[in-house]
Amino acid sequence: MVRPQRVLPLHAIFDLPYGARWACAHNWADSSRFTLRIYRDQFDRLSESEFEWKPYPLTSLPAFCTHAFDLWATKAPLIYCSYFEAYYPGRFCRQFGAVQDIPRSVTHNDRHYATRPENNAEFITEWEQRWQTLYVFDLTRCGGFTNEYRGWFRYMGKTHINNPSQDRPTTGFVPAHPHIAIAVII
Repeated sequence: MVRPQRVLPLHAIFDLPYGARWACAHNWADSSRFTLRIYRDQFDRLSESEFEWKPYPLTSLPAFCTHAFDLWATKAPLIYCSYFEAYYPGRFCRQFGAVQDIPRSVTHNDRHYATRPENNAEFITEWEQRWQTLYVFDLTRCGGFTNEYRGWFRYMGKTHINNPSQDRPTTGFVPAHPHIAIAVII
């Protein structure tokens, strides 16, 4: 929604992740406080026609961001030290420019915090078979979602993040400080 007023020059951001491109001097005296509610109100007031989903084009990302791209589609658990977390690539197809369908349910398992080797074997075996469990993205249409997903999201998703605040305008940008402006995507 918003970003700092100054960004790094384009020639200086070639190999930086998108989040790092917003780097600039920050002055806390000019920063709005308690802005979460304001941002939520702005998101809640958007109509479908006002929000355009635009995944980052893979060609615009540095090589280290796309390394082992095919591995991003594995359904194997992610492993970090003694932590194991289920990974569901079907839940974020649109981020890869694929068609989003109804995602499968997430399984919550306290064992993913396994600290003893005997609890790790199942997760390690799944990881070793990661190339056999790749999710196949539907790239026949560029992004978007299925009609089934739309219905599922309206039933299961949150159509409003928060109760809209009553003391704000009902349309348009909701400023909280003169230094906040609508973000312009690089």
